[in-house]
Amino acid sequence: MITTLLPALAILIGAPAYADELMDARVLYKKGDATQALQMLDTYLGSRPAGARGPKIAQAWFMKGLILAEQNRFDPAASAFSAVIKDYPQYPEAYNNLAAVYAAQGRHDKARAALEAGLATHPVYATLHRNLKKSDGTATKATMPPLALVKTLYGVRPPKPEAEAATVPLATPAPPPVAPASPPAPAAATTDAGEAVLRTVNAWAATWSNRNVKAYLACYARDFKPGDGSSRAAWEKSRRKRIAEPASIRVEIESPRVTLTDASHASVAFTQRYRSDSLKTSTHKVLELERKNGKWLIVREHVAK
Repeated sequence: MITTLLPALAILIGAPAYADELMDARVLYKKGDATQALQMLDTYLGSRPAGARGPKIAQAWFMKGLILAEQNRFDPAASAFSAVIKDYPQYPEAYNNLAAVYAAQGRHDKARAALEAGLATHPVYATLHRNLKKSDGTATKATMPPLALVKTLYGVRPPKPEAEAATVPLATPAPPPVAPASPPAPAAATTDAGEAVLRTVNAWAATWSNRNVKAYLACYARDFKPGDGSSRAAWEKSRRKRIAEPASIRVEIESPRVTLTDASHASVAFTQRYRSDSLKTSTHKVLELERKNGKWLIVREHVAK
């Protein structure tokens, strides 16, 4: 059974009327009116031309799948996540949630197949690895541990204003990926690197939560470039003040997604939950890291658009 699912869906901005419908659906669901939220999502999806596809459509299907999964309406939830996969087969979040729904139904083989398909799109996606480990050895048993749902669909970017209006068959194959400049690393090595990057990001959040300024700043490379254009010294002074002032700080990393550019460069997209005695925020953030002298360090950070 899937329980306690909060909608943390990042609604993308596009045509104002449709963006408002999606935002309204999110607000309704957060207020506990899942029935009205689903009606609004169905109205939005039903208003699109047959065969249309686009990032806002994928977001609507993803949000619908989350709501249905929380209500234990697993068959339509599986259909919703499958609709996202048709539009965006390269993103692992929908595969993960499809697997969670299958696991809740006891369809263990399908759950594992969905997780493995997701890893084929993104071999270092940590949640997929954790869920696959949970399912190890259970495919022939009567029960399977509940699998974690991902609450945010990352990576989907809005097209140019006129792009989504076009009708494009869902079956249209995605353009072939650009061949890498050098041979890809072996899967095991890639996974190890991804886990090392995640450990760095988790340590960064932990040092911030513990208000350990020295350890926090040590997570950044000496050539780190502040996003606001300030000097490293000015940025460091500002960070020391921000960490020291609150009486308490709690920073949580949700749904991290690692992308390895090569053996020495990576980025991590995630939802940052920040809470202090005076402030509570939720931000979609990206950290860019570089491996220097055997250690992953942050070289840039910015809020995801």
